[in-house]
Amino acid sequence: MFKTIKQNYKLYLFVLILAIGMFLPYIILNKGIILQPGDPFELNYKLWLGNYNQIRLGEFGQFNWSLGFGANTLSYVFYTLSSPFFLLTLLFPKEFIPYSFLVYAILQLWLAFIAAHVWLNKINKNNLASILGAFIVAFGAYGIFYLQAEQFIKCLFLYPLALYFTECFLTDKKYNGLVITIGVIGLTQFYLLYQLIPFICLYALFRYLLINQKNIKFKEVLLCGTKFVGWLLLGIAISAAILVPCAYLILSMPRFTTNTLGLFDHLSFRQVYEVFTSLFTPMFQKLDANAFIASNQYGFFGWSGTTPLYCLILTPCLLSLIFFIKEKFNRNMLLGFYGILGLFTFFQIFSYIFQASIDTRWYYMYLLLNAYAITYISSLAFDNYFTKKQLLISFSAPLVLIPCFLVISYCLKFNTGTMLLKLGISSLIMMLFIIGYAVLFIKKFNKKILIGLLSIEVLYCGILFYYFNDPISYKRFESNPIENDISTYFHELDDGFYRVLYDRSTFTEWKDGEEHSLTLTTANEPVANAYPGVAFYESIYNTNQEAFLNRFKSTHNMPQNVGRTNIYNLLSTKYWYTFNNETPIPYGYEEIYKDDNYDYTVYQNPNFVELGFAYDKTINADYLVTLPYLEQDRIMQEYLATPTSNNTVYEIQDNIELITTLPSDTIRIYEFDEPVQNVTLYFEVFGIPNTKITTYYKDEVVNEYDIWQFNYIDIPVYQPIDKVMLDGEDIYGTGTQIPMYISNHDNQYSSNFKELTKNQFENVVFNNDYLSGDITITDNTKTVFTSIPFDKGWSVYVDGNKIDYEKVQLGFIGFELEPGTYHVEFKYEIPFLKVGITISLVSIGILVLANVLNKRKKANA
Repeated sequence: MFKTIKQNYKLYLFVLILAIGMFLPYIILNKGIILQPGDPFELNYKLWLGNYNQIRLGEFGQFNWSLGFGANTLSYVFYTLSSPFFLLTLLFPKEFIPYSFLVYAILQLWLAFIAAHVWLNKINKNNLASILGAFIVAFGAYGIFYLQAEQFIKCLFLYPLALYFTECFLTDKKYNGLVITIGVIGLTQFYLLYQLIPFICLYALFRYLLINQKNIKFKEVLLCGTKFVGWLLLGIAISAAILVPCAYLILSMPRFTTNTLGLFDHLSFRQVYEVFTSLFTPMFQKLDANAFIASNQYGFFGWSGTTPLYCLILTPCLLSLIFFIKEKFNRNMLLGFYGILGLFTFFQIFSYIFQASIDTRWYYMYLLLNAYAITYISSLAFDNYFTKKQLLISFSAPLVLIPCFLVISYCLKFNTGTMLLKLGISSLIMMLFIIGYAVLFIKKFNKKILIGLLSIEVLYCGILFYYFNDPISYKRFESNPIENDISTYFHELDDGFYRVLYDRSTFTEWKDGEEHSLTLTTANEPVANAYPGVAFYESIYNTNQEAFLNRFKSTHNMPQNVGRTNIYNLLSTKYWYTFNNETPIPYGYEEIYKDDNYDYTVYQNPNFVELGFAYDKTINADYLVTLPYLEQDRIMQEYLATPTSNNTVYEIQDNIELITTLPSDTIRIYEFDEPVQNVTLYFEVFGIPNTKITTYYKDEVVNEYDIWQFNYIDIPVYQPIDKVMLDGEDIYGTGTQIPMYISNHDNQYSSNFKELTKNQFENVVFNNDYLSGDITITDNTKTVFTSIPFDKGWSVYVDGNKIDYEKVQLGFIGFELEPGTYHVEFKYEIPFLKVGITISLVSIGILVLANVLNKRKKANA
């Protein structure tokens, strides 16, 4: 391996320059920012920033309080913690993070090229053919498609490395590299290791049969296969420190426990068309990866329009030459491998098995197989194996197919005319590349010209990607340094147990004469700023709170909802901050701080209760979830939902009153008989989440709120209003009427809440994985409610004695106490973490022992 690297260092330096050149538009025009709105910003950037802040603040623990209401820290290890690239970021200032994604993308593609070249060079003596295959791995659409989803390409360079060490095992009986690489992949990205195992087993069998095709014996195949699987399992066991505790988390997720697919459910014609045609064109839009057919044409199949198969235009040009390979065994083995992947693709159950959803991230298998096949085929072509007629047929096929696909897409209206026009122009450019490659392969070609043409195609793909995918402006990171101060403010202000609410903030930019806005505060804002919050992205999970979190869900987000002040009061919410007052200040909150440098204001909740309190009354949890969310939240102000309560009768003492039911129109208007102020308005929007609410006084607009929020919306009204207009399209066709309620801002709520929480925790000590506090129970036995999320990793001790606890209020820890004063402790430990670490250490010991025994065996031979 090192010999190959040393011999080809000039080539690798050239490819590094090429990778930089591919993203030159981002470097020149956006100062190196490649981040796009959506998941790249809300997940990757925010989580990297949050982990960075937590580690630097020294507040990193096994339980992360910034993940929604709190969650097992390993529930997002998938995104950041075990990424070697994130760990490298810790060596740099925080300001480097938004720029790091482009740096690491270039580095990952470069490393993928080197690893692929080393792998292919071991199985093919033609260095130029290996270079071609390495180009396919590094610059195929898979890497570009997941460029900003670092969690899906951080193993891209490890895949070919694993295949290289598979070759070492098959030819030289060496296993260390294979075991260690598999272990590193598991520690780095358990999700992708899970997908890799079946592929690498297929690849090992495929290569074993090819290497030993003249002397295949079933017994030896079985013996070699057993040894290979054994070393794979040892590599997997080395990564058990991550795999075991994460498996416990994942297997409890609803997404992974329900499957509505039939065994023989398969792709439709449109889906097959989308997959196949993606071989023939570079990637355009990141949310619509194949311009031949729009993602909305085939329902949910693959994240953002299915992972494209494009692996440079040479791939479809050369693949058909498989049928002209004279050696039947080699030809049939290749066709068989493609056939197996084809079955995996066609029958959707395999996609579900690979990743528990109808998604296509496992298509990197095609990338690796294409690299192998094209390396093998091109090496034959370079040795004049194929006739000119065969080469002409092979290169002519894409020239015919691409125009046909354009016509089909147009006639069947698979995409818009505008996009197809742009695709047509790009297709002409691709066809020029095909002609260029054809001339090189059919005529006597020049190595430098071939590499030059490949390089031009790579640069073209980079320009195309930039043209169709506007990054977030670098100005957002220079002029809105939100993360520079707020992440430390609350840590310096308060070391107790509390949660923070926040206002959203919008960055507005003018581009091409139009106004573009980006909401900076997202569901992952608490984790980004390393403070306890109440919102997070659903991809980061705490499944034990599912019934409670459903009231906040908005597609895949768990946002902090507008209003909901009363329900947040139960959950130790103490502060609220804003940068520009885009949403109303929660009722009752009082200003305590204004920062002039970063222009934010902090408010404090007078109804704050630390950690929890004891309820006098309970209600059955199974019954509670049958009620509308507004009704549930009102009941929770007086009753504690427990699984063991037999009570299904309740009486609510609040002052919320139904004043009207707005009709099923897009625009709904209600005029008050008399102006109202210092009230809260409640709207049960049910199936109309995208709602614009405007309040008026004497026909003048008082406030406007544009809200995406399911279930119900509640907004405080501080100024006089006499009319409210609700604009919400019935996008789900439910014809929904909207009940409208009102409650006065008076002392009734505060007095009721004070009575509810009279038996509350005091002297609370909080330190990530440990909490303690004292609580006095008066009058009679009560059920203690804590705002600690229910998680089996918690242990609860009362006066030093460990007790059992239950899930209360649909997702939090609760337990009964008789009258008296108690000291209560809460200790957290990630479930199965110690088991995983033990397995990892034992596995490393087994590998060391195997090497020692192997050396002794060789010495005695």
